[in-house]
Amino acid sequence: YYNMGNTLIGLGKANEAIDCYRKVVELSPTYAEAYNNMGVAYKNLGKAEVSIESYKKALEIRPNYAEAYNNMGNALKGMGKGDEAVAAYQKALEINPNYIEARYNMGNTLSSQGRGDEAIACFQKVLEINPNHPESYNNMGNALKAQGKLEQAIECYQKTLTIDPRNTDAYYNMGNTLVDQGKFEEAVAAYQKAVEITPTYTEAYNNMGAAFKSMGKLEESIEAYKGALKFT
Repeated sequence: YYNMGNTLIGLGKANEAIDCYRKVVELSPTYAEAYNNMGVAYKNLGKAEVSIESYKKALEIRPNYAEAYNNMGNALKGMGKGDEAVAAYQKALEINPNYIEARYNMGNTLSSQGRGDEAIACFQKVLEINPNHPESYNNMGNALKAQGKLEQAIECYQKTLTIDPRNTDAYYNMGNTLVDQGKFEEAVAAYQKAVEITPTYTEAYNNMGAAFKSMGKLEESIEAYKGALKFT
């Protein structure tokens, strides 16, 4: 039943997965993993509060279950409870200081709260453990950009692209940062790379249009806006 539930989650069949996990805990009430994965299924259904109850049940059975704390953090973040989410991620990291996913998630949550220095410290720690984690470089770039540290942000986006040359978000974010620096030609080149890789990236087309307009290239600007409108 447990393995079937996991497969059903992978297929996007969360309700059927929950039925399987319920059967597991009927047969084995101390099966912490089943409660944890039931929580994931509920979260996938948009039932964050119910998912948290499942994670709590998993943690009653196994208090040092780092994954359940991480998943609880994700659910709390989705509910807009940033401080509680950070506390859950911290519990996961007390159990396993090298838990990359929890450290990365905590960084994202701190960044969304405007706690840039703390977020950057999280991303740096992830990169100490795994130097090839492109998302941490990208999101560290976003945190640095929010602090006005534009050159450092661009360096982070470039590192993202060294690891993952097809990371469209890094190209897009780099384009936005170059616009902030008034480097419109370089920004356009970054947006063009983003839409080459992901032709439906409407935000990149839109911002490319604005960059062309700032350069006085109105025809090119209109063409870029048309690109955005194709996919809206």
